[in-house]
This record gives sequence, C-alpha cells and structure tokens, in this order.
Amino acid sequence: IQPKGEPVMTSRAALLANLATVEAAVSDSTAVPVLCQFWFTGKRLVAFNGIIGISVPCETKFKGGVPKTLKQLLETSAAQDIELLDDKDVLHVKAASSKFKLAIMPIADFDDYLNTQPAVPKEPYAVDIPETLSALAMAMRAVGNEKVRADMMGVTFIQVKKELHLFGTDTKTVSYGRASGKMDVPRAILPIEFCKEAVKLFKDENDATLEITKGDALLFGPDSGIKLWAATLVPEAEELDFFGLCVDPNEGDDFPIPETFAAAVQRAAIIGKSGVARTKTELTVSNGGTVALYTKSEVGEVKDQFTLKGHGAQDCDVNAALLAEGADLEDMRVTEHAVVFSKEGGRLAYYVSHVGRED
Repeated sequence: IQPKGEPVMTSRAALLANLATVEAAVSDSTAVPVLCQFWFTGKRLVAFNGIIGISVPCETKFKGGVPKTLKQLLETSAAQDIELLDDKDVLHVKAASSKFKLAIMPIADFDDYLNTQPAVPKEPYAVDIPETLSALAMAMRAVGNEKVRADMMGVTFIQVKKELHLFGTDTKTVSYGRASGKMDVPRAILPIEFCKEAVKLFKDENDATLEITKGDALLFGPDSGIKLWAATLVPEAEELDFFGLCVDPNEGDDFPIPETFAAAVQRAAIIGKSGVARTKTELTVSNGGTVALYTKSEVGEVKDQFTLKGHGAQDCDVNAALLAEGADLEDMRVTEHAVVFSKEGGRLAYYVSHVGRED
C-alpha cells in the first residue's frame, strides 16, 4: 500500500544539521516517552528532556514527534536529498534507494512542554554575549558530577551593578568569570546542561539575547534562530557567600605563570595518583618567590622548582591534578587558603583549595 499525499523533498545534510543541534535536549530515559522524540511543529524542530530545551527553524509539511532513530538512519545514507511523507501517523522516508518508516507521536502530546518555553523578550537586557560565554566557559570548569547542592549542579549568576558575576564549584575548586550585563533577578543558578550548550551553540552569535528570570533562562540567536532554555535551579536556604568566602580572603598580587609550571604540576600529578591512594603535593614558596614542589608515593617521588619573582612566603599541601587545570591561564598567586589562577586582569579565575581546607 502506497502512502497517500505528495512527498516533500529536503536536504539530508540540512536536516541532519538541525537534528544534531537539538539532539542534546533529547532525553536518554524512556520514562517519559514524549521527551525521547524530535518534535516537528511545522515551523521549528524542538527537543526537551525535562532539563533543557533547544529549538531551531525547520519548516515541514508534517507535525509530530519522531524517535531519534531518524538521525541514526539518515547518518547511514549518502543521499543529497530525501523525501518525507506523513501518512496515518507514520513518517515515510526515502533516501536514494533506501526507504524506511517511523511512527509519529501526535503534536498535541507535546503541547504542555511547548507552552513552558519562555518567550523572547521584546526589550531584553543588554548583555555582552562574547564576554558572558567566555565567563561561562570558565565558570563551568569547577562544576563536577555531584548532585549534593544546587550550586554544585550548575553555574551561579550574581548581579552586581552593571556586571554579571559567574561561579561554579565542587568545594575543592571554584571557577569564576564576569561580564558586562544585567538580568531580571539578583541571583540565579543555571543548570550545567544549559551552560554547556550555550557555550557550544552560541559561540558565533555576538548579538544573541540572554534573559534570566527567577524561574528560567533563555538564549536566542537572531542569526541562527536557535533557542535554548531551561528552568533555573532552586537555591539552598543558605546560599554560598561567594565574595565573602572565596574572593575577599584570596586577594593579592598576581604573578605570571612560568613556562615550566605546566610540566612540573603534571609530573607531580603523575606521582600523586600512581599509588593506591591519591598523594598530596607539598608546595613551598620562599620569600622572594622560589617555589618548590615535592610529591612522594609508594611508586616514587618527584621534586620540581620554579620562580614567582617577588611572591611572599607560603607553605601548603595541594592536589597537583587540580593545579594542572589552571595551567592554561596567565597569572597565579598562592594565598593562605588557595592557589589562584587568573587571566584578563582577574576577569576569569580558578581557585584551588589547599588540601584539608575545602571549606
């Protein structure tokens, strides 16, 4: 039995590009079937996994949800153009000599989720998008996989006058960035899933709109038409005092990171994690700035030395593997509480707590 209606020709590469853009918002869990689909509204392609939503312009003659099998099948074809035809809740796809059929879920099944996405504001706040995305990329650095607190599951945005201050933390490290801009609330936590997609999808969208409210966050690119949204995370009853606990106690002069630093901490990390238990590294700064690193485990030991000319004396224990994460920045300083790495005059920073001082 042949499907009824006229098939619509479309570019396989263009459709695959759209599917790839929204794929991160397709759920891997089958607990809620509608969240496991690519949703075609006739005008846009949408995916929502219960945490983040992504949509792109995509005109089609049919509406409904199609399983992610569609993308997998299209990736196996070399056809330039494909035919799409919806007939009795089945999507018929013809790609060169290949034909396949996929079930379509009614668009009405997805209406409740479609209606939750925030609207693009008519008069958005002015936000420096390139600065915000670089700050966001930096702030994500310390966010791990722990689900203990909301501020460990995403990036916290804090409004201070005409700047947005961003930080992420896993208690052992804190990463930070700031950007020119404003939002609708004094403080909000954006899920790490939103942050990752924001940095990936909007790196070329200098004029994108960022809207952060008490309940949700939206990024919209007028050039690409991409929309990314998520509900903000509910903060703890006592929110982390980022400035009082992290910034203020670790103020000080910065010193250029020596060229030998990256290799030195890499060697320390190798010895430190080669034993049965992770071994801490002793870091000693003499008056004048000579820095000694010493790591010993049952597999061996390593000593290294470099100079932070003019740095005052400090003596602490550190996790060398965490220090290595800051080696790509420009400056550093060792304080009583942490080793601080930074660049762009402190606009971007990474704090590594001394071992035993994770608070």
